Parts: sequence; C-alpha cells; structure tokens
Amino acid sequence: MRRSDIDARLADLYAQVAQPSCKGLCADSCGPIDMHPRERQRIREHGVTIPHHDDALDQLEATGDYACPALQADHCTVYEVRPMVCFLPDAWIYTSEGPKQIKDIYAGDRVYGLDGQLHRVLATASRYYEGPIVNGGYHSRCGNDHQT
Repeated sequence: MRRSDIDARLADLYAQVAQPSCKGLCADSCGPIDMHPRERQRIREHGVTIPHHDDALDQLEATGDYACPALQADHCTVYEVRPMVCFLPDAWIYTSEGPKQIKDIYAGDRVYGLDGQLHRVLATASRYYEGPIVNGGYHSRCGNDHQT
C-alpha cells in the first residue's frame, strides 16, 4: 500500500475519534505505547525516534521509569503528528459491562478484541496521572459504529 493511501486511511480513523485540544498533560500521562508503523515513521520524520513498545516496556521493567523521547520540558514535540493512541483515552471501548472510556479501563477488566471475544486487560500504565494508558496486547480500530 502506498504511503499516501496509508495516510488517508489513518486520517479517516483520526476523524472518527475525538481529538481533545492540548491540555498540557502529555508529560503526566505518557508511557510506553504501540503505534502503526506509518505513525512511527512520521514521528521519525520530525526528528524523534520512539522505541518499539516492547523495548520501552523492557526499559520500564528494568529501571522503573520511562521517558518518551518526544517530551521536552514536559511538552510533546510531535503533538501535530502524535499517534492515535495518544488521544484515545477519551475514546470508548466495549467491555463486559458495556461501553467505557478507555481512560476508565483497569487491569482485570474484560474488553472486546478484534476477534469479537472478551479479553482480560493484563495491566495499565500511569505516570502521575489518574487515567490509565491501556495495554491489552491487541490492535484496536475505534469509531462511532465499530466495536473494539
């Protein structure tokens, strides 16, 4: 697939998810994330290399800390090309208890995966922020009429 086609598909996805304006909370809520390879490439084109999710988790496990390379002076330097996962905490996901905002999902909750089955959330990450960043191990497609 051509880069322009991928960019168009990503733009369609972004349009389906609420993108809140900057609240200055990136430094408080940033942690190891996964993203589409094209999102990673666009960030790299802005001069920042984000480590692969597994490498970032290894760093977090080994040191107890993880600092996103895009953060400088507690602000995101790639905000205009940040990956979808960075604005998903306000999005909704279907759980065994009905729809919930992703920021309200916790370890032990059961969420629907792309396979249509419920999966237990193994862990969430939080850095000085009350809302978790969910790591369920499954890629999600979010939209107003698409269950994840």
